[in-house]
Amino acid sequence: MVVRRLKTWFLALALTQVLVPRWEACGADYSVRIVLDRSKVSVGESVRMIVRVSGVRGRSPVPVVAGLEPFEVRRTGTSSSVRISNGKVDSSVEFGYMLEPKGPGAFRIGPARVTLDGHTYRSGTKTLEVVQGPPDSGDERGPLFLSASLSSAKAYVHGQTLYILKLYRRVPVSDLSLRLPESNAWTFKQLAEPTEYEGVYNGKTYRVLEVRYALIPSSPGLFGVRPAKMNLMVHETGKRPGAFGFFDDPLFSSPRPRTLSSEPLQLQVLPLPDQGRPSDFSGLVGDFRIRAELKPRRVRAGESATLTVVVQGRGNVLRIPDLELPTREGLKVYADRPLLKEEKDARLGIGGSKTMKWALVPEKEGRILLPALKVGFFDPEVGAYREAETEPLILTALAGKAEGSSPGAQPGAGTTERAGAKQAIEVLGRDILPPHTAVSVLREARPLNMTGPFAAAVLLAPGLIYLVASLGLRLRARGRKASAAVTARRAARKAVSACRRRNLTAEELSGAFRVYVNERFGLALGALTSEETRTILTRNGISAETVEQAASLVGELERAVFTGRGGDVCDMGPLVVETVQRIERDSR
Repeated sequence: MVVRRLKTWFLALALTQVLVPRWEACGADYSVRIVLDRSKVSVGESVRMIVRVSGVRGRSPVPVVAGLEPFEVRRTGTSSSVRISNGKVDSSVEFGYMLEPKGPGAFRIGPARVTLDGHTYRSGTKTLEVVQGPPDSGDERGPLFLSASLSSAKAYVHGQTLYILKLYRRVPVSDLSLRLPESNAWTFKQLAEPTEYEGVYNGKTYRVLEVRYALIPSSPGLFGVRPAKMNLMVHETGKRPGAFGFFDDPLFSSPRPRTLSSEPLQLQVLPLPDQGRPSDFSGLVGDFRIRAELKPRRVRAGESATLTVVVQGRGNVLRIPDLELPTREGLKVYADRPLLKEEKDARLGIGGSKTMKWALVPEKEGRILLPALKVGFFDPEVGAYREAETEPLILTALAGKAEGSSPGAQPGAGTTERAGAKQAIEVLGRDILPPHTAVSVLREARPLNMTGPFAAAVLLAPGLIYLVASLGLRLRARGRKASAAVTARRAARKAVSACRRRNLTAEELSGAFRVYVNERFGLALGALTSEETRTILTRNGISAETVEQAASLVGELERAVFTGRGGDVCDMGPLVVETVQRIERDSR
């Protein structure tokens, strides 16, 4: 039984493959037709148009439709269908479009033309009436509309105003996509994720989907903000013929695409005034504050304190300038990388802060005045320029540590004894021949016989001793020189090997280079500064270019250590290796 049914299916399939092409070739009639889902719409609404080409199977040339100039056209896809009824084949290809009218009027759409087998086929025409959108009334606007507004119709260049979009709906929707009005005169920044809530519009309850943007203008003038457009699928909730019970749920309905448009708006962008503009104005617009903190305020000479300055407020925080700390004699300053943080608030717009830090190292004891730091900005609320300013701070440097506390000092260098200090007498040793304390030890001297081999040995001994000592000193000097050369080569190899390892910190690289300099030039430095590096290399005949590269390298590593980044992974290992190799080449 099963085998007989399979044979019947295969026979029917074979007949279909043979006969259908013959039916299509003999009985297929080409035709083109335009179908609109509505004949009357309002501005801001969209119309679905289908161009159906009948009598073709599979692919078909894309039709050319006349009369679409007054519309914004969007393709929605292509579908094909084949039906066999009473030996007759009905096949067609449908091309879908969404038409959005640009303005009111009565428009004639069509004909649509398609060329098949060398012949051109045309459709009829359709008339679409477009009326002006209804006034803003809860009942008249219907169950679905899009609304746009500005928090202020006036803004300054580089300032901001809030652009608020609200989708009001009393029908289910899905597949939402939004197109904001584009312009070279401003930019949009979304402030938060969309929020949904229940709202009342002219006495009617709606589900409201709200999304907010910061509109930041970049040039002055009076601008028209074109409507925003939202594409979505609408699920009709009305009773369908033949539907009952839960089958009337939108899940079983066919969604219909629609395009909504918001109201057009106007925005006046004011230029920033010239009067009162600071000379160092960076374009910062908004409301900002500045604060400074110094920790600790009392340090020893050679130790570091941290100065932290934070500029915070609402506005275009990307234009907060990098402040510079004035130089002070006897104070080394190491600047850290500024940290910029942008914050977005759905009610207040864009804000944030910029944090700048410096490591301050006093070189001698005393009080160092750190002057006030200022930042200028334009306040759109008062329409004038303002300045935020910190309080001046004082860094107190105490006396440094005792001998050896100064970075780079050799042990014992520059030390003196205190005047008047009494030293204890210490016996270091006794003479080989102790002094005689009695006359009895004296004896009668015997004459010395200065003849023979003994006399010759006494006379030649001083010369031989001198020759042997001179030769020994020369051999010793050569040995020391050879040993120093071996130590220098070993120091270079050790430094290169150490700095080629991965994930080294700035502190480790600084230590490796300091060890290399000590071993290479026979020093005992506890720390190494850029100035000391320049002095040491210049004194040992290194080229000026290499000296500057090494001094810059040490300065960068020193800055990283003093600014608290000494424990972070540093990528300057290859530069340390290159510097060591250049020093070795210049030393030959």
